[in-house]
Amino acid sequence: MSTWVDSSIILGFSGYCYLFGYDALWIAIPTSIGIYSFSIFFVKKINKMKEAFTVSSILEKAYGKDISVISSFFVLLYSITLISTNIMAAGHIMHVIVGVPYIFGASFVLFVAVFYTILGGFRKVVETDIIQFFFVIFGLLFVSVFSLRAVGGWSIIKEEALLHSGAFSVSDIISFFIIFTFSFWANPSFYQRCSAAKSPKVASIGVATVGLIDFAMTIAALVVGLSGTVILGNNMLPDTVFLQVIKSVLPRGIRELAGLAVLSAVISTEDSYLLISGGIIAHDILRPLSSSVSFDEVKITKIGIIFCALLSLLGTLWFDNIIEMAAFAFSLFISSNLIPLVFAFYSHKAHSYKWPALGSMVGGGTSVILWKVANWGDAYTSVIFGLLVSVVSWILICKFKN
Repeated sequence: MSTWVDSSIILGFSGYCYLFGYDALWIAIPTSIGIYSFSIFFVKKINKMKEAFTVSSILEKAYGKDISVISSFFVLLYSITLISTNIMAAGHIMHVIVGVPYIFGASFVLFVAVFYTILGGFRKVVETDIIQFFFVIFGLLFVSVFSLRAVGGWSIIKEEALLHSGAFSVSDIISFFIIFTFSFWANPSFYQRCSAAKSPKVASIGVATVGLIDFAMTIAALVVGLSGTVILGNNMLPDTVFLQVIKSVLPRGIRELAGLAVLSAVISTEDSYLLISGGIIAHDILRPLSSSVSFDEVKITKIGIIFCALLSLLGTLWFDNIIEMAAFAFSLFISSNLIPLVFAFYSHKAHSYKWPALGSMVGGGTSVILWKVANWGDAYTSVIFGLLVSVVSWILICKFKN
């Protein structure tokens, strides 16, 4: 849960509530569907598979080493982009709450996350997540209660929310359902956690708990975001609304603790994806390509973490806001990996579909990247185009092969 609740849920989603009112729930509803469908169809399978610690390991077993390596490049870009969302959030938090310049605050928080992730590895990431989890839970609930009191209750929130009805088109809503439902089916951090869980039961209960707490976090972010329209007016940068509300409704001392709670959520996701990114470089890309028997995977992972941290810092320059960045990451991952991954789980003959998997992966993933580079439209609508290319590529190559 601590890994899942990040900048896109707290700062990004509350900013969308600030802009679009109840229509922002079109993001929250598919998220819940994604969590529970993942719990039903994938969790126990992942826990029972010894090679399921990374997505690419599953694809390697199903399709072969070369397909898994190509998949890993898309997963790596996905992970780096999610690190970037949390770097951006950290910069906003340090600037609004502490008064530190944006770039220095973002860089400092990134340095801290890199430092203890390299020293402690997966165990320290999980141990710090436990502490960060309680900070996040109490911090969000605390801020939402003070926000309600500041604006005069739920009735005021409700009136403000109804002013934004009809903000999204049908294609937007379809995109949200694809992005925020299917992103769980191929989420590297969830695969990592479920694989490491003591038993299938523990993994299943863990994911189900995420669904319950995610609902509470959605309500809290909705309250704070809509309170922002009453307290702050309509001209705030959406990604900073949650932080500006904290600054407005909480007394000094308590507001810094609330800021620490939000920062905990950011770091808990940042460290997880730093570890995932470094692991992808060492375990999923360089290990299969290396012929050396003395390949030091741990050392390469640590170097990979530093390299990905620097790339992620640069990645913050490519996007305008947190939700757009997260939507690109999810769209890329779904379009490149979803079809081959689901097929690998539920087909005993996946190895004979190597070329359809490759075409689906490269076609879908490349389409989303081109969509962003060519600036063809919003990041979250690219998933429709990318997934369509992925499916059509699979079908056409299957027909050609036969």
